[in-house]
Amino acid sequence: MTKIELDIFLHSIANNILDETDYDIRLIGRERQRVELIKIFCSYVRNNIKLYNDVSITYSQIGKFLNRYHATVLHAI
Repeated sequence: MTKIELDIFLHSIANNILDETDYDIRLIGRERQRVELIKIFCSYVRNNIKLYNDVSITYSQIGKFLNRYHATVLHAI
Protein backbone atom coordinates (compact mmCIF):
# COMPACT_ATOMS: atom_id res chain seq x y z
CA MET A 1 0.00 0.00 0.00
CA THR A 2 1.49 3.33 -1.02
CA LYS A 3 1.52 6.45 1.13
CA ILE A 4 -1.25 8.03 -0.95
CA GLU A 5 -3.41 4.91 -0.78
CA LEU A 6 -2.85 4.72 2.98
CA ASP A 7 -3.81 8.37 3.43
CA ILE A 8 -6.99 7.92 1.39
CA PHE A 9 -7.90 4.78 3.32
CA LEU A 10 -7.32 6.40 6.74
CA HIS A 11 -9.38 9.42 5.72
CA SER A 12 -12.22 7.19 4.58
CA ILE A 13 -12.29 5.38 7.94
CA ALA A 14 -12.16 8.66 9.86
CA ASN A 15 -14.91 10.14 7.70
CA ASN A 16 -17.10 7.06 8.29
CA ILE A 17 -16.64 7.52 12.03
CA LEU A 18 -17.52 11.20 11.67
CA ASP A 19 -20.65 10.41 9.65
CA GLU A 20 -21.89 7.79 12.10
CA THR A 21 -21.01 9.45 15.41
CA ASP A 22 -20.51 13.18 14.74
CA TYR A 23 -17.08 12.94 16.40
CA ASP A 24 -14.00 13.92 14.43
CA ILE A 25 -11.21 11.76 15.82
CA ARG A 26 -8.58 14.08 14.30
CA LEU A 27 -9.57 16.95 16.57
CA ILE A 28 -8.02 17.37 19.99
CA GLY A 29 -10.32 16.68 22.91
CA ARG A 30 -10.86 14.35 25.82
CA GLU A 31 -14.56 13.59 25.61
CA ARG A 32 -15.04 9.97 26.60
CA GLN A 33 -16.73 8.96 23.35
CA ARG A 34 -13.99 10.56 21.25
CA VAL A 35 -11.31 8.75 23.27
CA GLU A 36 -13.10 5.42 22.86
CA LEU A 37 -13.42 5.97 19.11
CA ILE A 38 -9.71 6.77 18.88
CA LYS A 39 -8.92 3.52 20.70
CA ILE A 40 -11.07 1.55 18.27
CA PHE A 41 -9.56 3.34 15.26
CA CYS A 42 -5.97 2.78 16.41
CA SER A 43 -6.53 -0.90 17.17
CA TYR A 44 -8.28 -1.52 13.88
CA VAL A 45 -5.66 0.27 11.80
CA ARG A 46 -2.68 -1.26 13.59
CA ASN A 47 -4.01 -4.82 13.44
CA ASN A 48 -5.63 -4.86 10.01
CA ILE A 49 -3.61 -2.67 7.65
CA LYS A 50 -0.47 -4.09 6.09
CA LEU A 51 1.80 -1.78 4.14
CA TYR A 52 4.20 -4.08 2.30
CA ASN A 53 5.66 -7.52 3.02
CA ASP A 54 3.17 -7.90 5.89
CA VAL A 55 4.62 -4.91 7.77
CA SER A 56 2.04 -3.11 9.91
CA ILE A 57 1.54 0.62 9.92
CA THR A 58 3.68 2.30 12.60
CA TYR A 59 2.46 4.10 15.70
CA SER A 60 4.06 7.28 14.40
CA GLN A 61 2.14 7.10 11.13
CA ILE A 62 -1.16 6.61 12.95
CA GLY A 63 -0.31 9.43 15.36
CA LYS A 64 0.62 11.77 12.56
CA PHE A 65 -2.74 11.15 10.90
CA LEU A 66 -4.58 11.79 14.20
CA ASN A 67 -2.46 14.86 15.07
CA ARG A 68 -1.11 13.11 18.15
CA TYR A 69 2.15 11.59 19.36
CA HIS A 70 3.05 7.94 18.80
CA ALA A 71 2.88 7.37 22.57
CA THR A 72 -0.81 8.33 22.54
CA VAL A 73 -1.44 5.67 19.92
CA LEU A 74 0.57 3.10 21.85
CA HIS A 75 -1.44 3.83 24.98
CA ALA A 76 -4.72 3.62 23.06
CA ILE A 77 -3.91 0.15 21.81
